[in-house]
Amino acid sequence: MFNILLISEKNFYLFGLVPDLFWAGALWQPLTSIFLHGGLLHIAFNMFALYSLGIMVEHQLGASNYLKLYLGAGLIGSLFVILFQGNTNVPTIGASGAVTGILGALAVLNPNSMLMILFFPMRARTAAVLIGAISFIFGFFAAESGISHLGHLGGLIGGVLLARYFFTHRRSHSTPIEDDFEVRDNGFNLNEFFRAAKDRFEQSETIKPKEKVLVYDPRTGKYYYELK
Repeated sequence: MFNILLISEKNFYLFGLVPDLFWAGALWQPLTSIFLHGGLLHIAFNMFALYSLGIMVEHQLGASNYLKLYLGAGLIGSLFVILFQGNTNVPTIGASGAVTGILGALAVLNPNSMLMILFFPMRARTAAVLIGAISFIFGFFAAESGISHLGHLGGLIGGVLLARYFFTHRRSHSTPIEDDFEVRDNGFNLNEFFRAAKDRFEQSETIKPKEKVLVYDPRTGKYYYELK
């Protein structure tokens, strides 16, 4: 959806992210690098991950906020590359930072959502911590591997921060049930049903049951029961 541009290697230095070129004036690179991929397998993997994670986040935030989150997380991932990976002249490309940002946001919005990570089921919060730890270790302590682990880490942190401080209270499609429980089906209002049931219960609690008392009627000489 967002990553449709596949270009030849000779243009990677123009649109990919190279920290030295960014500081020299290529200010567009943090954004354009998000939309570049090195091949069909690269873009297919990122799009599969984006769809798997993004469908839940987009449903909660709405399309507009979801796009802002995607771009914001991707840019923060690019910022991490510029700040902490400035010693490389190899262009950084791909949407992985934005995708890990979506994972970070999901860990904030729905931390207990179940995901399949490398065929292992785990909660979104656990997956975010695991990927964050791997990205941190390989980004700062491992040898260069051709994978932008710092971009992944920056995107993940960006997604967490954006979801926590900017999008938590801007959910457009989904609100907590306890805040707004208004369900109608063919004119049936579930709120009114529960309210009426509550009123009936309270009335039954306040009305004391009547007692049956045996009474003698001297006019007829008979006994009968009377409710008091």
